[in-house]
Amino acid sequence: MVMNPNLIYTATTVHPYIDVDEWCLENIGEWNITWYKVPQDIAQVILGNNKSQYYFADERSAILFKLKWS
Repeated sequence: MVMNPNLIYTATTVHPYIDVDEWCLENIGEWNITWYKVPQDIAQVILGNNKSQYYFADERSAILFKLKWS
């Protein structure tokens, strides 16, 4: 699936994606409509880079995310 091009606001986190994705569904809205998580590169995870990149449709959602998960 291709990421929605309207998701232009970004944020990152190192928190477990299962918890973060659940929170996004409950507080931000539908996946790939109001938010999207870029799949992690397994090689980067093995090397210790466990940051997850998220994209949001509006600035408010990105700020809420950053307040919760940064």
